[in-house]
Amino acid sequence: MASEYPPFLNSYGVVQLILAKIQVTPIPVRFSHEFLSVTMGFRRDADRPFVSLAKRMGLIDADGRPTELYKRFHDPEQSQAALMQLVKNAFSQLYARSEDIDALDKKALHLLVADITGLEPTHPSARAVVGTFLAIKTFQALDNEGAEIPTRPKSRKSITTARENRAPYTAMAVLHG
Repeated sequence: MASEYPPFLNSYGVVQLILAKIQVTPIPVRFSHEFLSVTMGFRRDADRPFVSLAKRMGLIDADGRPTELYKRFHDPEQSQAALMQLVKNAFSQLYARSEDIDALDKKALHLLVADITGLEPTHPSARAVVGTFLAIKTFQALDNEGAEIPTRPKSRKSITTARENRAPYTAMAVLHG
């Protein structure tokens, strides 16, 4: 078993939202929990581990100062190349074990992570490693036009409202539609 697991967030769905926000938020002097919460708006306790992930990716140094790689990721002209380096930095264990990691399907990634960590492929931490890896790897950096940044709903009420506004699903529509 590896002495240190590859990085992960249990709530890996937020990774792409934070990466998108990084690209449009002015580069801070220090990227901290406070910056993540107050300036960027990611206030949940589950968002806090992103700071550690950012360190493992090489976005920020041990003191929270943005690195040159952060600045390259922030620049639309260099962001995709920087993103690939961020993934390789954070998941060097995976890349060291599999040269064709980019061609692996999700099941094969789960098996690879299980082999590295000693966890079962279905263990929540192993699933979170794969989810975090895929969230970063499949992130599409904003182009020069700065496409709209996706956001998560502000509250459970807004989720309920969004669900209520959808067209109703009925079995009749499927059967006769």
